[in-house]
Amino acid sequence: MKKFTKPILLLIIFIVTNAVGCSSQKIDPLLEGNSECSPPCWVSITPGLTTKSEADDIAIKLEGKQNYSSGENDIYVKYAGKQIHIYSNDADKIVTEIDSDLVGTSLEQLISKFGNPEYLSIMLDQGCVFIIYYPDKGVNFLGQCKKAGLAENGWTVSPSSTVTRAFFTRPGLKITDLLILFFDETSKEMMDAINLWKGYGTYQ
Repeated sequence: MKKFTKPILLLIIFIVTNAVGCSSQKIDPLLEGNSECSPPCWVSITPGLTTKSEADDIAIKLEGKQNYSSGENDIYVKYAGKQIHIYSNDADKIVTEIDSDLVGTSLEQLISKFGNPEYLSIMLDQGCVFIIYYPDKGVNFLGQCKKAGLAENGWTVSPSSTVTRAFFTRPGLKITDLLILFFDETSKEMMDAINLWKGYGTYQ
């Protein structure tokens, strides 16, 4: 479990201390896009199409960046206060994922922009976080869920649930491919944690 487990504790601390209703605010600029480049494309870098070399050239020239570094399969950029990682694969050096912080974004805003997700999964690690998946669109998001009320078992997601990370991928990946991409593996336990999206409410 490589990419989600590394930032999970810091994310939970950040979420708990910064969770506010933000449906009246504008959506994070990372998600706005334009006619030439909309999620999962970011600054002309598109998972599944852009090579690492091309992504490096774009990132190096990105005006206003606060930091930049490049490894074998990982480009790091700090831009507009966000920490953004651009991952590529070993085989052909094609970008596989763009992983970024989000600021002031609610689940209601995401669903208003992207529609209902296809899947949702819950992870418990000193708190509750959810991941919503849009495999066909190549956008996936991580946010905070809450313990259900005393009369219910499970975990609740609501319109005001705070979303703090975006994961852009190549559109059209299967959910099993996404699990391998994000966690380096898939298993019956992980698949059992995947729920079909049924709207806001309580999930087991």
